[in-house]
Amino acid sequence: MKKAGILLPIFSLPSIDGVGTFGKSAYEFVDQIKASGLHYWQILPLNPLDSSYSPYQTISSFAGETVYIDLTLLKENGLLEQIEWEHFDVHWADYRRVKIFKEPYFKQAFENFTPIHSWYPDFIHFKEKTWWLDHFCEFKVLYRTNNKNEWSTWQQFEIDETLKEFEAFKQYLFYRQWQELKKYANDQGIEIIGDLPFYVGYNSEDVYFNKQLFKLDENNQPSCVSGVPPDYFNPDGQRWNHPIYNWEALEKEHFNYWVDKILQACQTVDVLRLDHFRAFDTYWEVDVHSLGARDGSWQEAPGHALFTELFNRYPNLNLIVEDLGYLREEVYQLKDRFGFKGMKIMQFSFEETLNQQIPENCLYYTGTHDNDTLLGWITEENIDYSIDELLEMALSTAAEIVIIPLQDFLGLDDSSRINSPGTIGTQNWTWRIDSLEDFAEKCESIKTMLERAQRI
Repeated sequence: MKKAGILLPIFSLPSIDGVGTFGKSAYEFVDQIKASGLHYWQILPLNPLDSSYSPYQTISSFAGETVYIDLTLLKENGLLEQIEWEHFDVHWADYRRVKIFKEPYFKQAFENFTPIHSWYPDFIHFKEKTWWLDHFCEFKVLYRTNNKNEWSTWQQFEIDETLKEFEAFKQYLFYRQWQELKKYANDQGIEIIGDLPFYVGYNSEDVYFNKQLFKLDENNQPSCVSGVPPDYFNPDGQRWNHPIYNWEALEKEHFNYWVDKILQACQTVDVLRLDHFRAFDTYWEVDVHSLGARDGSWQEAPGHALFTELFNRYPNLNLIVEDLGYLREEVYQLKDRFGFKGMKIMQFSFEETLNQQIPENCLYYTGTHDNDTLLGWITEENIDYSIDELLEMALSTAAEIVIIPLQDFLGLDDSSRINSPGTIGTQNWTWRIDSLEDFAEKCESIKTMLERAQRI
């Protein structure tokens, strides 16, 4: 049965917290997804953010970003007494300011969280079963103890156990609120499509505790970094600056690190998208002393061996892959060998769409977080179709699943795009919708479109 879904990051939801959260608006959004006849809600990675605030530049492949914890829910759960709200811009997420605002309330909730609280036994169980928690909390404590400097410069290694418990408490709140929201969505027949970044940041728990699994020099600095060659988005290529995996070392330890983080991500969502899938076959490696990304080189990765190991251990994982761009044939062979669904995007596959050449075994998007909105695209490219015509066209393809960003359902312009690849600035990863009222008004018309396309 063909189905459809909607793409909207958590941070883009409306809320008085200054950034989208797991609170009231998220539940309202699930209700509207249900009313629209949609079956999927696709989000972006929920891992902890670094100072770039890009969800693809994370400090941990296992932990959650606590900025999404909803304060009002904490008050309703008896962990906060009063909240003195600050005024935040309703259109843009101000992560730094929100983090500063929320931290005292997290501390207050931690002080109020005594053994008599009804959640306390569950918290103890969470600590016992969450195998990655100890490492993450230790990393966060040392990071703060060393003035938030890179781990290679740390001088202080004494662990404050109270601070470590506080970090564990915040992770507990994150996962409790997220799992409650996910369960609510699942109970409404809505599945969550999550996203796992391929790379991690250098200043991360992953690299700190697994130095041997990354290409580092004798000073524990990256000897080479990630990027992509010139492409549609950037004629000079992009230098992403993530450390590169030491695939030889990973293979010797049976890919345990990768198996663990894919499994953890799969346990958090219903369907997991593997970002930058081509890098499991070949990845662009740039010398750390290079000025840009042009003079990098393609290196091979043991993707077949990794996924064989993964599915031998966990045969029922529900994975999809991001297979966009100019790819060598071996990438498609890797995808097909394991039966992964890939992606097609209207803005890159318009001729295929018009000629009804979109395959069934894929997810079809009008655009992703890296694309302009449909309105921005048709304006820029002088496309002679209306937004509604393009939506109907997308839904009528043979693709098993069609995902449409909220911005395209609402016909928003390019000021509402999530990210502009190859650019740096506060316009990326910060867009928020100030209200769900317009989407609520569209639910009936969306449902009608889905019925015509036989996607309900």
